[in-house]
Amino acid sequence: MSSQPGSRPRSAIVETVEETPVIKPGEKYTFGYDVDNIKMHMKWTTRQMGMICDLELMVFMFDERARFFEKVDHTNKVSRDESMFLRREQHESGSGYFETLRLDLRLIKPSTSAIVLFLDGGPRHFQSLQSVLLECHRIQTNKTYSDYLPTEDDNDSKKGPMFEVSGKARKNYMGLAMCVLYKDGWNREKELPIWGMRVFLEPLFVSTLKEKQDRCMQLIINAVPALEKFKPRLFASVREICAALSSHSLPKLKKKFLRTEEGLPIGPFVDTIFKQLYETFPKIVEESESAYAVAMLQEMFHQIDYNGDGSTNWDEFTTFCVSTGLNVTVNKKALDNNNDSQEQSLDQYVIEYGEEVLQRDRILSAYRLVSVMRYVPDSRKIYIISEDADNIL
Repeated sequence: MSSQPGSRPRSAIVETVEETPVIKPGEKYTFGYDVDNIKMHMKWTTRQMGMICDLELMVFMFDERARFFEKVDHTNKVSRDESMFLRREQHESGSGYFETLRLDLRLIKPSTSAIVLFLDGGPRHFQSLQSVLLECHRIQTNKTYSDYLPTEDDNDSKKGPMFEVSGKARKNYMGLAMCVLYKDGWNREKELPIWGMRVFLEPLFVSTLKEKQDRCMQLIINAVPALEKFKPRLFASVREICAALSSHSLPKLKKKFLRTEEGLPIGPFVDTIFKQLYETFPKIVEESESAYAVAMLQEMFHQIDYNGDGSTNWDEFTTFCVSTGLNVTVNKKALDNNNDSQEQSLDQYVIEYGEEVLQRDRILSAYRLVSVMRYVPDSRKIYIISEDADNIL
């Protein structure tokens, strides 16, 4: 290319286009501090041209205790807090439709901890589905807008999506949990939560809506750090630990309790019961279970040591197990592995438990948790305030 004398050479202008990040199952994406409004495009392709694949994008919302409380779908397109709006749009080519979810992160109810995007349709429509694609676009808001729904900036739309999630489906799917949006921190300047996203692409093989919501609840408990405390435990209570100590464990424990007249202090007690539980439940040594199991064993020791002498003897231990509910259970898996001709017999330690109806707690229950408990020396009484209560027990 020749240039005229006295003219300056033109520099080539190269426009760089950033590649859209692809988030894989299990990976996380954190939205920036300046991201207030987003738009999620849910698209899908069929195995053959002209096949009908009528899927539906649903939104399940869960509170800070991992409890489902609201659903957004095509019968209820706007959430109660007016933070999200769901609609169906048509492709530019006119060949089909795709679902669009708009979210204003600033308007989401403070008690909302997780938002699950779920693709529903049943095997009738999933058998014709080939792949799914979820794109997340940022929406720039104008300074003067009256509606809670933001308006799009054309310049921002040309930059492409912030990220995308893609995957394939199989014919026997009943639903597909795409991802979860959850609170991942706090922005002190704006005094608003920082939102993150984790990809599932988890197929569901249950038919009822309640079963799908329960399965999504299990997914968010494992994925959202703030909800980890609601994860199902191997031993969720002292009662479950007592029930796990079968009649086959008692002879081994008795020898260790009778080594001294005083019994076992808290350290050897926890160590002894923990090792005994490990023989039957090896999962107890996993990082997610061990700390909680030790805490339950410590709580168990303090409940047994009612006289406060700092140790627990064999009689106190067995009495507590009987009153708490120690049952002799037969391992079903062991029965399946044994031959039918082999006879199953119990050893000499058979302890049965029957509930004392007259001693049943009629005030507190598993659905009314204790909020405050105080001992007043003057009246020599313990005052209890349960959650959502207007009086003192």
